[in-house]
Amino acid sequence: MLVIVEDLHWADPSTRELLGKFVTELPRQNAMLIATSRPTKDKALGDGGHVSVLHLDRLPENDIRVIVAALAAPRAFPEKIMRQIVDRSEGVPIFATELARAMLLRDDFGSESSSKSIPSTLSDILLARLDQLQYGAMTVQQAAVLGREFEMSLLVACSEDLMEDTQAAIDELLDAHLFVKRTTANGLMLSFDHMLVKDAVYQRMLRADRARLHAKVALVMEQQFVQSTRSAPHLLALHHTEAGNFEKAVLCWERAAELAANQLALHEAVAHYSRALGLLVQVMQTSKRDEHELRLCMATTGPVIATRGIGSRKLRTLVDRAHALCLHMPQSEYRVSALYLRWAVALGSWDMADLRPLANQVRDAASSDSEIDCLLAHRAMGFTCMIQGQLATAQDEFEAFFRLYSRKLGQLPVQL
Repeated sequence: MLVIVEDLHWADPSTRELLGKFVTELPRQNAMLIATSRPTKDKALGDGGHVSVLHLDRLPENDIRVIVAALAAPRAFPEKIMRQIVDRSEGVPIFATELARAMLLRDDFGSESSSKSIPSTLSDILLARLDQLQYGAMTVQQAAVLGREFEMSLLVACSEDLMEDTQAAIDELLDAHLFVKRTTANGLMLSFDHMLVKDAVYQRMLRADRARLHAKVALVMEQQFVQSTRSAPHLLALHHTEAGNFEKAVLCWERAAELAANQLALHEAVAHYSRALGLLVQVMQTSKRDEHELRLCMATTGPVIATRGIGSRKLRTLVDRAHALCLHMPQSEYRVSALYLRWAVALGSWDMADLRPLANQVRDAASSDSEIDCLLAHRAMGFTCMIQGQLATAQDEFEAFFRLYSRKLGQLPVQL
């Protein structure tokens, strides 16, 4: 079996984790993995003896000439222009390719004047090619807002109000090798030929125009692509974020985090919850907003514990914030859970000075009507007393815990 992965540097954490586990099994399997990536400090595939890293140097002049000549066929570049392309590309294939394509599209191809105005940077090359489009100037901007890859039907739906023929624009962009089309189970997908093309278009747009187009995409997705928003809520969240619709964005990032957590994509869950918490500060501060922040903090703690451990700084920051919020919201349903987590973090970091006061806070906040609250209070106080040498009191707390557990929650084993 041969597995090929391109652009590993763009992979999400779960994909990288899966590939890492696959690599560890390779010595015992009849399989081979080939992955391409930009140079990074992170060794995504490990550094075992069965992992070989090949650093690709810039291409020599002869190879660049072959690439450029193949693109120009059946025409041919004059030697003067070929020399300039080779020199300016400096052995970078995409630079040479895009420079050659830009020159081929010029009306004065091969003339003396064309050699005097060759773009000097890759961004200039891409923008020059975009300026030569007959139909797709507005369509390509809408596409850049959608991302590197997107459904063709989504682009068409978002471009209905544009003053140009969308299908003609797509055909022109495909012919110019700015777009690539492929067929999937979900229909036709379009993607930019290279991420740099998308970035060049996006960075050229005014910030207000970007926000307007992101808002339009979000509206179209909510009205016409309901299934896509359910299966990939992070995409809708991104568009609401860039459009400045922060309240909707927070809710979408929260849904994306919940979906990721349910799929055990815990790194993504932490990232999505963090985006939601980061945007929540943009929402006007009210008691409802504080309750939402507390809920997000509590929801984030599970994936953080699973990925970083009980002693992580990220968890301590979340728990401290949840603790501060619940002190101002005595009626919050998360109050006891937040206080208990603060106690658990203190226990994990062996913070003996705060252990007893926090256990007392859990007990004082616990409602006698809630079995879960009482169980948490007995557990916190029992461990605190045991650690502090008050063994008789600890035994009383643990016995109360087991009596309540057996009576209310069933005869199941409990791991303390």
